Amino acid sequence: MRDLDLLLITVYFIIVVYVLYQAFRSLENSLENQFDIQTNPEALKQQILDQKLQELLNLKVDIKKRYEFNKFTTLPIVLENKTKTTTVLINWDYSSMTDFDGNSRRILRLIPGVHPEPRQQQFPSVAPPGVTLKEVITVADSLETTPEGKLIQKPLINVGKFKELQEKRKPCQFSLRIIVQLTDPLTGGAMRTHALTCQFTLASLHWTEALPWNQKPAFPRKK
Repeated sequence: MRDLDLLLITVYFIIVVYVLYQAFRSLENSLENQFDIQTNPEALKQQILDQKLQELLNLKVDIKKRYEFNKFTTLPIVLENKTKTTTVLINWDYSSMTDFDGNSRRILRLIPGVHPEPRQQQFPSVAPPGVTLKEVITVADSLETTPEGKLIQKPLINVGKFKELQEKRKPCQFSLRIIVQLTDPLTGGAMRTHALTCQFTLASLHWTEALPWNQKPAFPRKK
């Protein structure tokens, strides 16, 4: 093999290795601002069973599996009233969310077209018999108002704390405690109050998640 051929082959392999390295770095960078989130539906289901609510209501947090940090600003709550006569309420002022350190955070229900007031008292959301209630919530400390009066919504989680815990291989968990109240106007019985807690576990994405065959569509395909 001539010296020129050897040089060309060497240069070719250097270029291939460089391109592969850049592609790998691109995959890593694309995942730096994303995370995986999981709930514990079985634990929530057990709470509903323990409090004998399985015939009365169903509660879930309708989240996606993966988020970008700057887009994780709200949580959608779905409450189904399965009864024929009982009214179910969500008391937002008594509900709360915890951060990674277990500190309590004030919940705010977001109403379309209404500027949220972090310190203002909130009216409960009401689910009449047979109705499914859908609400979107955030936390008061994630909202900021600019001097111009523009509302800025920060991520629900402390991104720096999340990355710190991931580097130390410590669990990244927070919870949402929803206070539901049940009353039956037809019987005139006393209002019953229950607390239901939703657990969330967060984790960084492995670089293999960015490979084409691991990509998932933003919306499920219709069958």
